[in-house]
Amino acid sequence: MSSDKSQPPRLAIWCLRHAAPGRHNDALTGDLIEQFRDGRTHGWFWRQVFIAVTISILREIWRHWPHFGYAIVGTALSWFFWDARR
Repeated sequence: MSSDKSQPPRLAIWCLRHAAPGRHNDALTGDLIEQFRDGRTHGWFWRQVFIAVTISILREIWRHWPHFGYAIVGTALSWFFWDARR
């Protein structure tokens, strides 16, 4: 049985696979696990996961910026009109 130090954090792997939209998560996950097993630390692994999730979310916002913009404007307008009715 392998020691806990040679295994990357399971929550970080889950975040990478589920919280980062995109097509290449399996390859990225495998590369990060390989680097971790080559001696990288838990902090390094979490930092890479955070960067990957952030970049993939920003990339999705960029790809769908009109929808995102309409959602922001619609939410702001609904709050404005909701407060104006009181």
